[in-house]
Amino acid sequence: MPTRSMPRSTYQGSRTHRRFGRGRITVIDQGLAYASLRRAKIGFWIAFLLIGASTVVGALPVTTTGAAWLIGLLTGLAAGSTVFVLAFCWPALRLTWHWAAELTATSFLLWAYSVLTTVMAAPTALVVLLLATGGPFTFGPARRRLLALGWCVITRHRLRVCFAEVIHDRHTDGRLPLILWARPTPAGERIWVWLRAGLALPDLAERFEEVAVACWATEAHAVRSEKWAALLRVDLTRRNALAAVVDSPLTDTIPADHPRPRPAPPRPAFVTGLDLPDIPEPQAPDLHRRTGTPFRPAPPRPPATPPPPATPGDDTADWI
Repeated sequence: MPTRSMPRSTYQGSRTHRRFGRGRITVIDQGLAYASLRRAKIGFWIAFLLIGASTVVGALPVTTTGAAWLIGLLTGLAAGSTVFVLAFCWPALRLTWHWAAELTATSFLLWAYSVLTTVMAAPTALVVLLLATGGPFTFGPARRRLLALGWCVITRHRLRVCFAEVIHDRHTDGRLPLILWARPTPAGERIWVWLRAGLALPDLAERFEEVAVACWATEAHAVRSEKWAALLRVDLTRRNALAAVVDSPLTDTIPADHPRPRPAPPRPAFVTGLDLPDIPEPQAPDLHRRTGTPFRPAPPRPPATPPPPATPGDDTADWI
């Protein structure tokens, strides 16, 4: 009976890939894996030759020639292997760093569960662990703090996904900026990012709208470090911290029997009935005292002359 072979595009050895169009989704980018392997081979030979030769030269004065070459060979192999493993496993180390918070929390929960099962039954230990984990969420300040830390973890993942979509065309081997750490702020989150070679802040200045969309934020801004050009501080704004009503502790210091200040009456928009000639001019003796000039008071104004009384024979009808 003829067997139907599976197409190579859907199955290769023991690895299965999900395909969306022509792209391939993998845990570690293929270009980055190939570049890491190439750098690992180069680093192995460089470390092997340098460390091995230095060890041989240092061991010749204290031992025989054969022993010096053997020590140099073993030392070079150890150094080269260490460099090879670190360079080749760097993509996995980056991935571990990105998931450090989740891995740490999971490890702690598993350790706590294993400790509790030694002193109580497994169902009871599970209930105690669930209560200890969900208990802080019932307290307002603790819940807000935990949610803020949770948003920091989510933002690091969303920022990494955004970098993969925005600047993937600039790095064909899959190298992306390294997201260092994040902390909550009153308005959102603050993340520190270390750029790789070939990237700078001006290259990302026009893409922060996409960063804000990817991180589910309102705005996104970045500031370069004054010491290192590769270190960026990305600020994400999720809420307006100045729009909330904040209770001032100064109001608690006012005694209860203290009279409350009354609001000032509204001032009229226009002042009517003001007679400027009746207002005396202000004097400035202090100004003359500071300048050293003698002070001379202003002469009084003569009183206003009243209009002459109308005579009985005057007809004012024509003037009205």
